[in-house]
Amino acid sequence: MLKLGDHGLKRLITMALVGHGILSLFFIERGLLNADEGWYLYAARQIQHGLQPYTDFAFFQAPVFPRVLAGLLDIGPGALISGRWVSGLMMWGAVAASVVAAHRRSGLDGAAIVAITLGLHPLVIATGVLVKPYGLAMALLGGGLMLIAGGDRLRVGLGFLVFGLAVGTRISLMLPVFALLWGTVHKTRFWAFSGLLLGLCLAFWPLVGTDFGVVYHHLVGFHLGNGGRAMARVSWLGWQGLIGLVMLSLFWPKNPAHPVTGLRLAAALGVAVHLLPSANHVEHTVAVAPLLSVALAERWAHILTPMKARIGLVLFGVSVVIASTFVHLDTGPSTVAQTTELGRWLNANTSPNYPLLTQQLALAVEADRDVVSGLQMGRFGFSLSDDISEVSRFKMVNFEMISNALAGPLSGIVLAEEDFNEETRQMITQAANARFSEHSQVQAYGQFSEQLDVWVVGGVLWAK
Repeated sequence: MLKLGDHGLKRLITMALVGHGILSLFFIERGLLNADEGWYLYAARQIQHGLQPYTDFAFFQAPVFPRVLAGLLDIGPGALISGRWVSGLMMWGAVAASVVAAHRRSGLDGAAIVAITLGLHPLVIATGVLVKPYGLAMALLGGGLMLIAGGDRLRVGLGFLVFGLAVGTRISLMLPVFALLWGTVHKTRFWAFSGLLLGLCLAFWPLVGTDFGVVYHHLVGFHLGNGGRAMARVSWLGWQGLIGLVMLSLFWPKNPAHPVTGLRLAAALGVAVHLLPSANHVEHTVAVAPLLSVALAERWAHILTPMKARIGLVLFGVSVVIASTFVHLDTGPSTVAQTTELGRWLNANTSPNYPLLTQQLALAVEADRDVVSGLQMGRFGFSLSDDISEVSRFKMVNFEMISNALAGPLSGIVLAEEDFNEETRQMITQAANARFSEHSQVQAYGQFSEQLDVWVVGGVLWAK
């Protein structure tokens, strides 16, 4: 065990939690705009207007997160920064719950391991505070681990209910949650199964009555795509290994002293399941970070010596340095503030009675404007298929449907240089120049620092 004593360990945990809070505030304010934030917010806005995901509009993720956003925020101007604060609070709750879970199973040594490896990892924090489901998924996963660590039947049942909601937030958590269910002791297995079933029902009830093919496409088929490339998966797994240097040690052959049965298997599956999507992103496994850190505490807390602790801290430092490559910060003016300001201008210079034609959904949210039907998933809403019936079934749009939208009522057009495909961009540009009286350009906008073309009927041109 560490030779800090209870008082020293409590001080270390407190310092780590304070450090987590400071880093969270920094990433909330200086984190680069992520394009996905716009379509999570726009989905929540649709829900506030009485529409349902999958049935009324495309949404290629599980349904819980936008429903939570819709209940907590008034989605409109200012929602982007407000949503980040909400995610930041969820992230803090995830760390706190995971620390308690580790303390219940592994004492103060385990709690300190979690407070440092989860609470101070920049990739975890920078991803968790975005308006994306990671913060909520981690909070639910950490809360479930805290409950099942109590051991009695009622808390195990409640813990698995929370796990069911976590699966409804990030569907890739299904495999690790089932591993935890498989590992529950016999006397609590019925309670665990009942709790999980209730949680899944609460999470997925919006899918009731929805075409199964549509549900499959939105939640599974879209993500698998063409299956991806083998070498891309090898590269992704290599980065995961490098970033998770400390976490890799939880698979050391020796068994921990007091294991939560199935915990290490759940941690392994939580990483492995993210090899399936055709697009592999390093930050995907952030959703299972509480599971990994609590498993790490289970593995090492009872046999931790000062020397092992020093080695672990060095490895954690290496992990932080490597992970920083994938932490994206504003290098100049805030991209969130840029989006908010441009959204305010669009609100003042476009009609609320007609939709915008744009794939930049964060701008639509900040402008409090609808977008053309089928573009509710931004860039993911455009299909290259010529089959209008299939595209319409999945609540998406293709070239012909964009052409039809250009002939209908629009309040404005906002087009980034990589939106749609080249043929569609040319068609939109020609139609916009012929139809709208005012055209302006914004340089270096958003996540990809793109040129943004803005067309409106009239008003004061965007000057920055």
